[in-house]
Amino acid sequence: MKRNLALDYTKLILSFLVVAIHNPVFWEHRFASNLIINGLARTAVPCFFILNGLYIVKVVEDKNNLKKYLKKLGVFYLVWMVIYAPFYLFSFRKNMTISILQNIESIFFGFWHLWYIVGLIGGVSLLYIFKKLQFKDKKLFLMSIILFLTGWIIQKIELFYPNLEGLIGSLIRSNAPSRNFIFMGFPFITFGYLLTKGNVLRKINNKPAAINLMIIGLILIFIETISNFYIIGRRGFDFYLGLLIFCPAIVIYLNNKYKVVNVKDDFISKLSASIYFIHPLILFWVHESFPDMGRTGQYVLIMFFSITLGTSLIQANKSLKIFF
Repeated sequence: MKRNLALDYTKLILSFLVVAIHNPVFWEHRFASNLIINGLARTAVPCFFILNGLYIVKVVEDKNNLKKYLKKLGVFYLVWMVIYAPFYLFSFRKNMTISILQNIESIFFGFWHLWYIVGLIGGVSLLYIFKKLQFKDKKLFLMSIILFLTGWIIQKIELFYPNLEGLIGSLIRSNAPSRNFIFMGFPFITFGYLLTKGNVLRKINNKPAAINLMIIGLILIFIETISNFYIIGRRGFDFYLGLLIFCPAIVIYLNNKYKVVNVKDDFISKLSASIYFIHPLILFWVHESFPDMGRTGQYVLIMFFSITLGTSLIQANKSLKIFF
């Protein structure tokens, strides 16, 4: 089996960052914690989408391949939504209307981290449609940027109405209107696709340019993170302008610098997926069992058990093929 190990280990690091978002580290150090969980860690999901986009050329150019791909993702989504059903179904709040809407949102947009699968399903499908309409690479690239910026604007509305109550306030604070396959999934999946198939992003293929773009992108992410911190506090956002620069640049750098090699299996890549999907179960248990441990200590426990159980899940998935 041929794999780019640099990309596989990058996926593993990205899964660690996702866990840090859901269980913030260094929580007692407000500013530093914010830079990690609402800055650096927010690069994880866009990078995941780009990495998925690298391998979907045959999917978006053949209807039968697309059907197989979507069927596989549909099974993954159904299985994990059933596993997590006790945590979102009938979890009612003070306002019944808001509670019902939140349940509907969970079912159709994905519970918590499972929105990523919906983002893949919708994003890949949208790219397939545009390819069928014979959209050129440059048009796909520009559309991706415009859609991402639209999502950024939608999410930033909260900066102006951080404490608005009622249904409107809940919608503003909800991720569903912005963090979805249209504004997040499609743009970054398309970036990954263009890295493999197109010639728009591959022009940035030399080491100095990629490194410089990574630095610029990360600086922009931190500037926006710090601004948000002083405006409304440690509220996490998914959209940062710097993501448009940093995420494609780091994938370009790793994909060009490190070539594919022969390996026995894709365990590292599977482990990153396993950690991503299973860690909330561990998180709920750790928070319930060790409430006084502190967030950083809880993070260490969550990672330990996620890696341990994730390895077992990989073994089970060899036969079942329903988890990832």
